[in-house]
Amino acid sequence: EKLLNQPGLTVIADPIYRRIIERKDVRFIDFPHEAYSGRLYRSGIPVFAGPGFSGWLREKFFSS
Repeated sequence: EKLLNQPGLTVIADPIYRRIIERKDVRFIDFPHEAYSGRLYRSGIPVFAGPGFSGWLREKFFSS
């Protein structure tokens, strides 16, 4: 938790972890995981291999 609140940090994690981020300058990218948040964020789970993931990554990191 202490490491997750460093300034200028980018965190890629399950959306439930967002709850422990206190700083406003920490960039948080939702990466839902079936085993952690389960059905809550199932529709947001990206395909993390192949062209689908590359597109997701570009959208999260390079779009405004």
